[in-house]
Amino acid sequence: SSFTATNMKTNARFPGYKVYESGIWSTTKILVWAMHSFPYYKNAAGETVYIKPADYFMGQADTGGLVFGITDAAYEKFVADTAGVQNASINAGYVYYTSYEK
Repeated sequence: SSFTATNMKTNARFPGYKVYESGIWSTTKILVWAMHSFPYYKNAAGETVYIKPADYFMGQADTGGLVFGITDAAYEKFVADTAGVQNASINAGYVYYTSYEK
């Protein structure tokens, strides 16, 4: 899964974070996910920049989908580091979706 700056929004439930929240899953399902690496992006120099564990969270959204958030400071650094990089995005690793009835 990857998230662009435009995917991530201010969310009153998560003050101090920019958040992506997936709403594509049915509310009658549970989403199970796994991540194989820390979230990262490539800066304008092509270097890999990892987001510190204290600067992000990832979990199940109220809608049954995925919620991913980074601190406002980490978001601003991502935007500054990738200025001018076409299709800049944060890579959150491989996410596996499995759903089952509640």
